[in-house]
Amino acid sequence: MPRNVAVVIILLFPVVAPSAEPPSEVVENKFSFPYPVQWKSGGEAQVSLIAVAWGPASSPELVSKSGEELPSGETKVFPDRPYTLAVEIRAELPGPLQAGLATSSGLVRVGSVGGDFEQPFLRLTPAGFIRYANQQGATYDIIFKHTNSIEFWDFFPSSPHQSEFLFQAFPWGHGGNPAASFRVLVNAHELKVVNASPAVRIPCSNFTMSFAGTIGADTQVRLELTAEGTTLSGTEQYVRVGKTLWLSGAADSFGNSLLEERYPKDHVTGKIKGSFSPGCRSMSGYFSKPDGSRLQPFEFHETASKP
Repeated sequence: MPRNVAVVIILLFPVVAPSAEPPSEVVENKFSFPYPVQWKSGGEAQVSLIAVAWGPASSPELVSKSGEELPSGETKVFPDRPYTLAVEIRAELPGPLQAGLATSSGLVRVGSVGGDFEQPFLRLTPAGFIRYANQQGATYDIIFKHTNSIEFWDFFPSSPHQSEFLFQAFPWGHGGNPAASFRVLVNAHELKVVNASPAVRIPCSNFTMSFAGTIGADTQVRLELTAEGTTLSGTEQYVRVGKTLWLSGAADSFGNSLLEERYPKDHVTGKIKGSFSPGCRSMSGYFSKPDGSRLQPFEFHETASKP
């Protein structure tokens, strides 16, 4: 009697694990207020260096820093410079909103003792670098659309072996003289900004002054404020409450200030961001809670000063 034989066929398929993301290799350094390098653009925008980053130009982390609303342009590839040094800039325009204003920060990379200036690329894509320039060849990297303040990245192709970069800013109206100069040093673990010039000069420094004014419509406050270089410190009293709160913060070369209000000393209760008037006799700007809520204008005026 024939016997039934069961045949089991096992098919072996290679198991393909999901491809892992390549290591980032991106080094980044973000700066806190007050920023290490500041200058004014030809359009009178206040320009601040707020971060630098370095790594492979193909890195998704660097590609993601590109502006999304820029027009299309010619894509360039640099086989001998497959890395990029990226510079993040904040530009602020004092005064009323000027929608649609475009200007240039004037930032260039200096390539040799003979000059060899390279303007920034405004967009980095997986296919390469894209630059946008006007008919005169100037790169418009500052574009105010619906706000007086913007942050953006400028990109400069780099060799993976380049360890230092020299940058200068040549905005319009400076007669060919740089408005700012600084160097970026690169190593495997950190980026440093050194040799910034001109040195940061704080217009409202080395004073002790008393101010009084309002937050919002009618909240009366008094302040005792001391400035030592870029550092601000002091106390604040709400007239209706009578408690003493502590203030700490900083000022920059444009006369902008940022103070944290604390009560008790280890608990932040509010932020006071504004600017000093010429001569430092008054301050104005906006107050908010630490999370940005309850935004209100403030205005303080000097009541007394101490030498």
